[in-house]
Formats: sequence, C-alpha cells, structure tokens
Amino acid sequence: MHGEYGRAIGPRIFLALVHLAAVGVVGWLLFGGGLESVASWRGAAWAIATPERRWLLMGCAVVYFLRLIITGLYLLKRKMGWDEAAVVGGWVLFIHILFACLGGTNPKTLNAAVTAVALILYLGGSILNTGTELQRKRWKEDPSNQGRLYTQGLFRHAMHINYFGDELLFTGYAMVTGTA
Repeated sequence: MHGEYGRAIGPRIFLALVHLAAVGVVGWLLFGGGLESVASWRGAAWAIATPERRWLLMGCAVVYFLRLIITGLYLLKRKMGWDEAAVVGGWVLFIHILFACLGGTNPKTLNAAVTAVALILYLGGSILNTGTELQRKRWKEDPSNQGRLYTQGLFRHAMHINYFGDELLFTGYAMVTGTA
C-alpha cells in the first residue's frame, strides 16, 4: 500500500461515492425526516436539534467530503487498493451517521463559546491536514526530491502532522454535536 504509486482511480471513485452517499444520509437524517423515521423504527421518540446545530453538522459533513475529494483525487499519489477504499468508506459512513444522530437529537441551544471553539478546531484541523498535504505534494513534484522523505513545513515538527489535523477536526466535529 505505502510506497506503491499509481492512480488506481476505481477505488478512489468508490470512496468518493460512498462519502457522497454518507453526506446524503446525513442530509436525510437532519432535514428529511430521517431521525424521526429511525426513532419510530426503534419504537422511540427522539428530540430534534435546533436548525442551527443541524446546519452546522451538515456543514461539517460537506466540508469533510470536499476535503476527502481533494485529498483522494488530487493530493494522494500513492496507490489506493479496494481494501483501503472499503475500510475508509465504512469509517466515513459510520462517523457521519454517528455525529448526525448524536447532534441531530440534541435539542440544547448552541453555546456560542463552545461552538466558536468547535468551529476553530474543525476548520483549523481541516486546513492543517489539507494544507500540509498540499505542501508535501508540491515538494514531491520536484524530481530532485524523488525517493526522499518530506521533512519540511509543519512536517519538521511531527511525522504525521496531517493526522494531528484530523484529530483537531474530529474533536471540533464532536463538539458541534453538543454531546462531547
């Protein structure tokens, strides 16, 4: 998987379609009566979040989708196999549905300070992850860097600074649910 290069467009398209379906499910859950339907299937009644919280959750899902498209179809040069696409696709589907259900059934009014911190973490983590991947891509495009490890930019501070960006964004995303 790592160290193998090639476009392998099929698994990337599959992952993008699974992620698009996840965003569609989030939209249905939050705005199409999905939460009410799931609650009735379970014989329960769930409270529904304020429109502001539901829109924030939807926004997080859409931004993450766009980031994955940029990363998977543009930035990521290593080969992606069907197994990786399936695992990542399952993870994406699970996390979006989980956050939509947790946040979508939280009727509490948004706390301005907590929401501000959540959005700073979410957007900062998104920029950190995608920005560092973009820096690395530009560096790797230089033929003189072929076969060398990128240790510049923010990667000089941590081997996987991009993953730290993911930790920040998922912390912010979880805070948007109001249950974290």
